[in-house]
Amino acid sequence: MIGETLSGEPLSQELLQLKKRVSLSWEALSREFHRVMGEKGPSNTTLFRYATGRVKRKNPMVEQYVRDAIHKVTIELVQTELNESETQRKRVEHDLAQTEVRFRKLVEHAKDIIFRYRLLPTPGFEYLSPAAFDIAGHTPEEYYADPELGIKIVHPDDRPIVDSHLKDELRFDAPLTIRWIHKNGTTVWVEESKVPIYDRDGVLVAIEGVVRNVTERKKAEEITLYLAALVESSDDAIIGATTDAIIASWNTAAENLFGYKTEEIIGQHISVIHPTEDPGLSNRIHHQLENGETVKFTDTVRIAKDGRPLNVSVTTSSIKDQHGQIIGFSGIIRDISERKRNDEALAASEEKYRRLVEGIQNEYFLYSHNPDGYFTYVSPSITNILGYSQEEFLTHYVEFLTDASLADVVRHTQQTVRGKQQPSFRVEIFHKDGSVRQLDVMEVPVSNADGEVIAVEGIAHDMTGKQG
Repeated sequence: MIGETLSGEPLSQELLQLKKRVSLSWEALSREFHRVMGEKGPSNTTLFRYATGRVKRKNPMVEQYVRDAIHKVTIELVQTELNESETQRKRVEHDLAQTEVRFRKLVEHAKDIIFRYRLLPTPGFEYLSPAAFDIAGHTPEEYYADPELGIKIVHPDDRPIVDSHLKDELRFDAPLTIRWIHKNGTTVWVEESKVPIYDRDGVLVAIEGVVRNVTERKKAEEITLYLAALVESSDDAIIGATTDAIIASWNTAAENLFGYKTEEIIGQHISVIHPTEDPGLSNRIHHQLENGETVKFTDTVRIAKDGRPLNVSVTTSSIKDQHGQIIGFSGIIRDISERKRNDEALAASEEKYRRLVEGIQNEYFLYSHNPDGYFTYVSPSITNILGYSQEEFLTHYVEFLTDASLADVVRHTQQTVRGKQQPSFRVEIFHKDGSVRQLDVMEVPVSNADGEVIAVEGIAHDMTGKQG
């Protein structure tokens, strides 16, 4: 039929489909036909009538013109679409190439190893990032040449773990932490994360993954475990608290000293073991801790679970995070009840000769200090000889020694605290006015009924400017 195209569809349907495809008005479509045919054709009104089936008398020449015009416009449209498709394909290929370049640069500069290991048909690495050399000392080329190198570098004790992991594909989702032997012989801890790759038949054909060097993290974990064990095995009570003074850690020695079990004390305010104390002192200590200082050897009283007062020595420090921010406080608490009893016994002993000592004014002074080195008594003649009041001198002996005498005095004192009688020795000590005085010192250990040294007593003779 003249009214149908080669496709067998009516001319009206072809016109309507083309108009919809090119999105043109009938007038614009008429001009488009004129352009492709090189001669003027039917008007827009005639095209509309042919498309809607309203032509009263069909003209074979007009219909042939329209069919030819439709054909040419369609060919141009197809060609344009093909050109656009090719352009789009090239653009996509270019974008993919750029993405691949960026991805490869990212992979090759990553600190972690990124890999793909082929299982079938023959095992071997298909890709390994340069980080392999940094972490284990072997180049990617060495891995490509030896498909077994990835297993050979695993620490012998960890190979059964790797074998078991590889046999169970369901475990691939869980990271695997193992040891590698670096090419230089050192041990490297790594964490492997793997993804199984299957073919269309569900057969495991490859493994892709990332390997991260976690050696420093493992060292930190080991140190943490060591410190935790050290804290737990300490004879001193060690307590950790938040900045709000909420108890966060509590070792076995703290349980033994205070009577609280860890599970019942964690989360309580630190004041539960504090008696009512001088607010001024508490504020000063808190201020020191907020400034990052350590408050050492503060003799004070704490309260046990059963209400008993405990004589203790407390060293309190601030806890800081990696950025230097204070995140809590720690306290080392030592029971000094025995020391207090010894101090009282020593005070009674000192009273026996105190009056004799008071009479020595110009060349001699007597003293006693506890095993930790803190003076508990010094005779009044200290003022005449060194310029200090008795109260000023009741601190640790190292506060007054010159650098030249420090090591020798510490050595002599340590021997005396061990119960060994030492010969007299010469020390240099600072006068309050800054000058240096020469003293001859004789010390003896003082023991309790159990033979434990509870104090050191001594006599010092001012030898400044004298022979001998």
